[in-house]
Amino acid sequence: MISFMQNTIPARMTDGVSLTQAIAALVRAKEIANCRPHYVKSLRSYLRQFSSGRENSPIAGFDIFTIEEWFAGRSESVTTQASNAGRLSALFAFCARRGWIDRNPCEMLERPRIERKPPQILTPEQAHKILDAARRKRPHMLTFFTLSMLAGIRPDELARITWSSVDAVRGIVTVDAEASKVRRRRLVRLEPEALPLLNPKVGRLPVSRSTRRRYLSFACSMVGWIDWPQDCLRHSAASYLLARHRDAGAVAMTLGNSPGILLNHYQELVSPEDCRRFWEIRP
Repeated sequence: MISFMQNTIPARMTDGVSLTQAIAALVRAKEIANCRPHYVKSLRSYLRQFSSGRENSPIAGFDIFTIEEWFAGRSESVTTQASNAGRLSALFAFCARRGWIDRNPCEMLERPRIERKPPQILTPEQAHKILDAARRKRPHMLTFFTLSMLAGIRPDELARITWSSVDAVRGIVTVDAEASKVRRRRLVRLEPEALPLLNPKVGRLPVSRSTRRRYLSFACSMVGWIDWPQDCLRHSAASYLLARHRDAGAVAMTLGNSPGILLNHYQELVSPEDCRRFWEIRP
């Protein structure tokens, strides 16, 4: 079993650093750098898999051929492989900065080509089914679906904000830097249709990851899906907000991304008729 205790971290070494020691040092450095706990946890978990059976191998002994062999023996989608290549690259780049290896071998990887498909979004009927069912059967869920589906607030951000961040009078939700994915404070302006659906006496905030899974399972049952598409609520919000306002700059400020990303992913996904029907939300 790999130990990730602080006393395994080599303070100043130029050679002889094992894979286990390198991983421990990287994880500790990420924690000191105040990286998100979820990111650190996922990084540690993946690197544990990579190190299994070769924990004491010197980090300097890994080359491009070792990395390619690792990926060739795994059944991963192209998207997952690209993400995991980034995790390995983080390890070897860190070791290169520490002087434990001469070069990051992941720099020599042939990056997989990812075909970007249009994001999956809810139809107006599906969106209304979820909101109506939450209102009637699970009113404590309604705040989560309202802020994610109608305002595009990221699920992980909703795991960090409380009702004190919601100003119903001004129609604004403040996402502080601590809660934001990109560590920048932003103001999310709520659409008029969203305001009547927010009730601090009933709706729950924050919404943890485990609670969110239950909410999305409920949403799946309402629309007849087996699995919930990744980021479907935020994709839906971005698409219908852009279709409604036709202002990429303003919508991008609400969502916390760039106008270029917004236009590349969400432009013309929604017809004017679907946009009109989507925003016909019963209070």
